[in-house]
Amino acid sequence: MQEDQSRFVEALKRTWEKLAKKTFEEAGKDELSAQEVRGHVASAIATRLDENRSARDWTALPDEVKKRKLEEAFPEGTYRLPAVG
Repeated sequence: MQEDQSRFVEALKRTWEKLAKKTFEEAGKDELSAQEVRGHVASAIATRLDENRSARDWTALPDEVKKRKLEEAFPEGTYRLPAVG
């Protein structure tokens, strides 16, 4: 299972790339904490359980593994919306 878990960090980052713009707009902020980013990504994954096998695999992980993978993907710090173009 360890090898399977390694794919989650990159998947979490890809999920954030898709969510970032809308998340910043809805939050009305220019920056978010790592904790906020982790929360938004985890919530988004939870809403995709019916349509996404990876989301179901993620949900099956123990909570401590999910926490560790989210921290790997989004280390402490401030996150800003990347400039486009």
